[in-house]
Amino acid sequence: WLHDGDTVSFGEVELAVPAQELGDHAVAKWVRDHGVSVDVRTGGDLTAAIAAGIHPIRMTVHADGLIANELLFCTANLGVGRVVATETEHVELLAAAAVPHRRQRVLVGFGFESYAADDAIAAVLAGPRLDLVGLHCEISSGENYFAGYPAAVGDMLIEMAQIHREHGIVLTRAAVGGGGLVF
Repeated sequence: WLHDGDTVSFGEVELAVPAQELGDHAVAKWVRDHGVSVDVRTGGDLTAAIAAGIHPIRMTVHADGLIANELLFCTANLGVGRVVATETEHVELLAAAAVPHRRQRVLVGFGFESYAADDAIAAVLAGPRLDLVGLHCEISSGENYFAGYPAAVGDMLIEMAQIHREHGIVLTRAAVGGGGLVF
């Protein structure tokens, strides 16, 4: 998939607005008018996104910030666009909430030294009506946090190539968040 001398091209970059910014009516209108994605990390964020009229398909929901009932509501009732799962338990909840005739797109939370991602990836691949579409990595904030973004993207690309070799699927999303930025 990626070999020495290969180049990688990113045809499209998607920025996501944090849901807590939707309290500003001008921001909410701009997000709606331009079809911008919204990053939902808590139950309060979910409420803000719904109140602002954000279409669920534009929402990326982070499972680790929601209680089980909120996550089930997001997937089974709302039909959110993507869910970031950081634990196998999140994937099991998503699989249990799978709705017939609809597939849930899932990104697996990926850490530089985390082996839990392998278990979560395997669970998504085994889950009914779940599609593994990418990886997500959080960068911690701090004085030099920006230096972590290139490393995170590089590590995710290597992992994505490994997933392609092992499972024959091509992941299309590499998401980076934290440190004050969400890509």
